[in-house]
Amino acid sequence: MPCKHLRRGEFVTDGERLAAEAIHEFLSTQAGDWFLLTNGVLSMARQQRETDQILVGPTGVFVVDVKSFGGAVRAEGDRWILADGSSRRDPVGEVGHLAGQLKGRLAQFSASLSRVWV
Repeated sequence: MPCKHLRRGEFVTDGERLAAEAIHEFLSTQAGDWFLLTNGVLSMARQQRETDQILVGPTGVFVVDVKSFGGAVRAEGDRWILADGSSRRDPVGEVGHLAGQLKGRLAQFSASLSRVWV
């Protein structure tokens, strides 16, 4: 079955659109049922969080935060240094936190969902 793409909102950047197209194309060649949810909003712990992509398939649930910076990016501690010299907070920890919150939310719905890999 091809991957089903569920668009929840508009793409914020061209990078998000291109990433969604590439992931959708790839997952459509894979075994099993895959769902790609893009640009949704998750309500977690009294906050709302925009999500670039959530992939749901036979091997688990994957939270993806798309970055489309031009040029080289290097890490220094918990900062990303971009090609233009500006810096951003490393998003990996934030995405991991969101994945943990999503896993907890799934477990609230059903005990069997607590065993799903997120």
